[in-house]
Amino acid sequence: MGYGAPGLAPAVSDGYAAASTDGGHGLVNVSPSYWGLTSLGNVNLPLLEDFASVGLSDMTLLGQAVTTTFYSKKPSYSYWTGCSTGGRQGFMLAQRYPDLYDGILANAPAIYWDSLLPAFYWPQLIMNQLGYHPEQCELTAFTQAAIAACDSLDGLEDGIIVDSKACDFDPETVVGESYLCNGTVKRTLTSAGAKIMQATWTGPIDSSGKRQWYGLNKDADVQYLDGTIALPNGTVIGNPFAITLDWIQYFVAKDPSFPVSNISYEQFFKILHQSRDQYAGIIDTGDTDLSLFKARGGKLISWQGAADQSVFPNGNVAYFENVANEVPNVHDFFRYFQIPGIGHCGTGGQGLRVTNDLEALVDWVEHGVAPDTLKTSNVTLGGKATRGACPWPKLQRYNGGDPDLASSFYCA
Repeated sequence: MGYGAPGLAPAVSDGYAAASTDGGHGLVNVSPSYWGLTSLGNVNLPLLEDFASVGLSDMTLLGQAVTTTFYSKKPSYSYWTGCSTGGRQGFMLAQRYPDLYDGILANAPAIYWDSLLPAFYWPQLIMNQLGYHPEQCELTAFTQAAIAACDSLDGLEDGIIVDSKACDFDPETVVGESYLCNGTVKRTLTSAGAKIMQATWTGPIDSSGKRQWYGLNKDADVQYLDGTIALPNGTVIGNPFAITLDWIQYFVAKDPSFPVSNISYEQFFKILHQSRDQYAGIIDTGDTDLSLFKARGGKLISWQGAADQSVFPNGNVAYFENVANEVPNVHDFFRYFQIPGIGHCGTGGQGLRVTNDLEALVDWVEHGVAPDTLKTSNVTLGGKATRGACPWPKLQRYNGGDPDLASSFYCA
């Protein structure tokens, strides 16, 4: 069971009964403009709670009841699979409804929703404060420079950064170097562009120097958070991620006309604080006490691309490590995998895609076989290259040999 029919296709093709939910909202128009506010200044809390959690339990109980009626017996096992919002929903189920699922596959989860959505706007704020909006080709050039600097840290140059924490590339070191836009137009990397990239990688830093949330890893595509548009007259303007604008306007400011582009540093951190204060208990899934889910025998797998371009990987790493501190023997029921070089929910990036996550979860639940690795392959080349993704805190290392063979890598 998960969010959206396309994500359920592999399970249905394997013979599972499946259900999905729209969380009480249409799947075509994802804007909260038609439901977010009951009136100016008043959030439609029942519908927000439906999306956050209530619709998940309702769908599950109804789906299990229909399945029982149709087959004249209860389901032997129940599984959840979802990514991004669906990943957040998976953790919501493990935390608030621990008895509903035997296994949960919660990928690239937007766990800290109330922090994530305001933090998406941070690079746009930096652009506005600097008065500089770079073309996307400049941002891409900085990203490529970071990959070139840190690619070989794992022992193999393949266009993939495996150890993101060890990548200490400073974008200021390439300021003044040339790059191309549209493959032909020569440009020079700017100091302002470097500051924007550094802010994107670092995340929100308040006036006291304290980091208030995480940033992207250095090999991630920044076009969502650092979106810009070049106008016909040559002017470049900001193009913020629509989700962050919706969240700030409808749910924090509670005013769809709130001028987000005019906010100051101080207002940004006020918005971040208000988002956490008002919505942590409604939609946040940062509860680290998964002991009830563990006690009922539940198993949870979560994987995320290290080059995720929207949900910050280090936020989810922090969540897993906090769970490990809260619940003894965390690997007995919960394993988190970070997939090198892969973007959000497996889209984008140079890395190999996960191919057996649901199979691994079922083997763990039904046969007690815990996944020491997840299989990944280069699906665009017919699976020619294969590697094993490692459970955190282990990372993939190259030990020599044919880089297309999984045996050429180990977890350390």
